[in-house]
Amino acid sequence: MRRPSNERRLTGPFATGFRMTISSMPETATPATVLADVLLAPLLAALLYLLISRDGQGHGATLPAVVGAASMQTVLLSGSALLRDRLEGTLAHLALGPRIPVRLWAGRFAALASVGFAGSAVTWAATCALFHLGTGGAPDPVPPLMLLAASLASCGLGAAVAACSLAARDALFLVNLCGFAIPLLCGLVAPVSVLPVPLRWLAYALPTSWMTDAARAYATGDAGSAWRRLVVGVMAGMAWLLVAMLVLKAAAVLARRDGTFDATAM
Repeated sequence: MRRPSNERRLTGPFATGFRMTISSMPETATPATVLADVLLAPLLAALLYLLISRDGQGHGATLPAVVGAASMQTVLLSGSALLRDRLEGTLAHLALGPRIPVRLWAGRFAALASVGFAGSAVTWAATCALFHLGTGGAPDPVPPLMLLAASLASCGLGAAVAACSLAARDALFLVNLCGFAIPLLCGLVAPVSVLPVPLRWLAYALPTSWMTDAARAYATGDAGSAWRRLVVGVMAGMAWLLVAMLVLKAAAVLARRDGTFDATAM
């Protein structure tokens, strides 16, 4: 009696979405792509942000750089995954059903967050070794928790960016634009507090900004502020995920009316 239950659990919508996403990602196609795209890419990005913004305080600059790089990688991973669904025709099958397959989407986003977290964990370990941080004591569990939260929250932003790209003929334009703009807005190069007020408001609409602020606060000893900002960042990511689902639902309504939900337009 237990075996059918286990089979259903292992082959349910969540597990199917997880496996389908992992197997279809170019980043996980071969060991070489895993090394280059999942492990080395966020490490090099974090080192670049760190060298640009390094203030001589070691850990104070390193943790925000790694958290920001983890967030950016997950934004791009989730955005690219949704765009591949569009270009390959998979998105139409997922979005045009009578209701949103919540567990399937949850499995997909869990897979994307897992890949992003794996790369960020390696990045954090490598930067700690390079800059001799955290040596001589027990490992601090908070930075990995921040990296996991950043990866989860950023899935929603990446999905929203890709969903909004459905309205554009150039499917990659908005994702590529965000890849350049978000690092400048989210506190990777400089704290969000130094931005002009209109840009600061825009920055704090992004979960990445709250995550880098949380990492910066924790690294400088303000744990209370760090946890508050981390919670707000997760909530912002959930809000963006809701935006993504609403945009996809609106796209499906328009597709049923106009018959234009294909690889080139809504």
